[in-house]
Amino acid sequence: MEDSSIGDKFCEIGRSHSIATNFDSTDEENEGWGIIFDFFAFSDFAINSLNLNIEKKIYTNIGVFLREGTHYGHESDASSWEGMGVYSIITRGEGNPTPLVFDESIKIKKGLHSFYLVQADRDDIKYYDKNDIGFGYPDISDRHISILVGTGRTGSRGGSPFATQNTNIRGKGFSGSINYSLCQHDENKPTNFPSMPTNLPTLIPTRVPTRQTTYTPTRLPIYSPSDIPTSLPIYLPSASTSSSEYTPMPTYPSLPFSSERISPLSPQKCSGSELSSSNYDASREISGAGIFFNIITTRNEVFVHGFDLNIGMADKTELSVYTRVGNYEDFEMNNFGWIFLGTY
Repeated sequence: MEDSSIGDKFCEIGRSHSIATNFDSTDEENEGWGIIFDFFAFSDFAINSLNLNIEKKIYTNIGVFLREGTHYGHESDASSWEGMGVYSIITRGEGNPTPLVFDESIKIKKGLHSFYLVQADRDDIKYYDKNDIGFGYPDISDRHISILVGTGRTGSRGGSPFATQNTNIRGKGFSGSINYSLCQHDENKPTNFPSMPTNLPTLIPTRVPTRQTTYTPTRLPIYSPSDIPTSLPIYLPSASTSSSEYTPMPTYPSLPFSSERISPLSPQKCSGSELSSSNYDASREISGAGIFFNIITTRNEVFVHGFDLNIGMADKTELSVYTRVGNYEDFEMNNFGWIFLGTY
């Protein structure tokens, strides 16, 4: 699995972070010998270790598998998973974080990925019910990663983790934490504009010009310019995003900063704008419980601060907001890829 495996030079590892779900003790129905869950990476990072919730204080082996994309439909497809290793650990018992430290950090690129953690010879891995949220929906999120509600896995002890007769239990949340480090190129983006000069010029111009202007210009302007500029650039960039594949563009004087110097976490540095649809006068017949629409940006970074909505009643109500990368079509009835932003 390219770019998600261990050992290759992926990035310079930066400051450490951790995201934890629920370590509370759970009942016997919420344990098994495997847990599978998706997680969405909002940026490149490296996973250094996991903390697990294991029922008993024992010596045991935990197998770790990883894949790009969702685990849904791939629970028994061994060829679509990459083995990250089998780790022998001494567990700390139910409700206490048991560390599982990887031999080498697992490099994760921005996008959707899945973990499959399996005990195989026992059934002591704890998870917890998240049916109130729903299978495939975000369980917990921070600025860099979102862990989705996943699948508990049970089967015959000592059997294959990918055996088709194993049982999938949807709506189970990973009980543990992911400890990760951001790549330096994501952490070190400048967040400030260049500072203004602090000193005034040492020479002050004279108050009046030293020479008088002539009463009439020495040369009259020509009636029309010799070259008429085209209304569009002569060359357009190619569709590829690689800078080496762009065709030449006209050069202009460089500015002291560019949009790439603005941190994605500093939207206050951007200029504000508003975009409205054409009709606030829709009839009550064109209404419903929700609305899907795509947003296509023509800039690298656009920050949405809020919406003004046309609601067909004057009353207090609650609205839930979700977003996903890519087109919403074919995902209207599919949980995967949607990120819950909150209820307002």
